[in-house]
Amino acid sequence: MAIEISTETIADAVAERLRDNGILVPRLLTLGQAATYLGLTKDALKAKVHMGRIPTVDLDKKLRFDRHDLDRIIDLNKKGV
Repeated sequence: MAIEISTETIADAVAERLRDNGILVPRLLTLGQAATYLGLTKDALKAKVHMGRIPTVDLDKKLRFDRHDLDRIIDLNKKGV
Protein backbone atom coordinates (compact mmCIF):
# COMPACT_ATOMS: atom_id res chain seq x y z
CA MET A 1 0.00 0.00 0.00
CA ALA A 2 1.49 3.33 -1.09
CA ILE A 3 1.67 6.24 1.31
CA GLU A 4 0.73 9.57 -0.24
CA ILE A 5 2.44 12.64 1.20
CA SER A 6 1.71 16.05 -0.22
CA THR A 7 4.28 18.82 -0.44
CA GLU A 8 1.95 20.91 1.71
CA THR A 9 2.15 18.29 4.47
CA ILE A 10 5.94 18.31 4.25
CA ALA A 11 6.05 22.12 4.25
CA ASP A 12 3.81 22.23 7.32
CA ALA A 13 6.05 19.73 9.11
CA VAL A 14 9.19 21.73 8.27
CA ALA A 15 7.55 24.97 9.41
CA GLU A 16 6.49 23.36 12.67
CA ARG A 17 9.98 22.02 13.27
CA LEU A 18 11.49 25.44 12.62
CA ARG A 19 9.05 26.98 15.09
CA ASP A 20 10.03 24.35 17.65
CA ASN A 21 13.69 25.29 17.24
CA GLY A 22 12.94 28.97 17.75
CA ILE A 23 13.93 29.86 14.19
CA LEU A 24 11.80 32.58 12.63
CA VAL A 25 11.27 32.25 8.89
CA PRO A 26 10.39 35.72 7.58
CA ARG A 27 7.47 36.04 5.23
CA LEU A 28 8.68 39.33 3.78
CA LEU A 29 12.00 39.27 1.96
CA THR A 30 14.39 42.04 0.96
CA LEU A 31 15.35 42.58 -2.67
CA GLY A 32 18.51 40.52 -2.22
CA GLN A 33 16.73 37.71 -0.40
CA ALA A 34 13.93 37.60 -2.99
CA ALA A 35 16.41 37.56 -5.86
CA THR A 36 18.24 34.64 -4.27
CA TYR A 37 14.93 32.86 -3.55
CA LEU A 38 13.97 33.13 -7.23
CA GLY A 39 17.45 32.42 -8.56
CA LEU A 40 17.72 35.85 -10.18
CA THR A 41 20.13 38.75 -9.94
CA LYS A 42 18.95 41.86 -8.13
CA ASP A 43 18.90 43.75 -11.44
CA ALA A 44 16.78 41.06 -13.11
CA LEU A 45 14.32 41.14 -10.20
CA LYS A 46 14.15 44.96 -10.30
CA ALA A 47 13.39 44.79 -14.03
CA LYS A 48 10.53 42.34 -13.43
CA VAL A 49 9.16 44.60 -10.69
CA HIS A 50 9.25 47.63 -13.01
CA MET A 51 7.45 45.60 -15.71
CA GLY A 52 4.74 44.77 -13.15
CA ARG A 53 5.47 41.02 -13.24
CA ILE A 54 6.38 40.69 -9.55
CA PRO A 55 4.21 42.19 -6.78
CA THR A 56 5.86 44.08 -3.94
CA VAL A 57 4.96 45.15 -0.42
CA ASP A 58 5.68 48.78 0.42
CA LEU A 59 6.43 48.67 4.12
CA ASP A 60 7.93 51.73 5.80
CA LYS A 61 9.21 52.98 2.42
CA LYS A 62 11.27 49.81 2.03
CA LEU A 63 10.64 47.41 -0.80
CA ARG A 64 9.76 43.90 0.35
CA PHE A 65 8.54 40.74 -1.36
CA ASP A 66 5.97 38.35 0.08
CA ARG A 67 7.27 34.76 -0.02
CA HIS A 68 3.73 33.54 -0.76
CA ASP A 69 3.59 35.74 -3.89
CA LEU A 70 6.98 34.44 -5.01
CA ASP A 71 5.86 30.84 -4.48
CA ARG A 72 2.71 31.51 -6.53
CA ILE A 73 4.81 33.02 -9.35
CA ILE A 74 7.06 29.97 -9.33
CA ASP A 75 4.06 27.63 -9.48
CA LEU A 76 2.40 29.60 -12.30
CA ASN A 77 5.56 29.45 -14.40
CA LYS A 78 6.11 25.71 -14.18
CA LYS A 79 6.15 23.91 -17.49
CA GLY A 80 5.23 20.34 -18.23
CA VAL A 81 3.37 19.48 -15.03
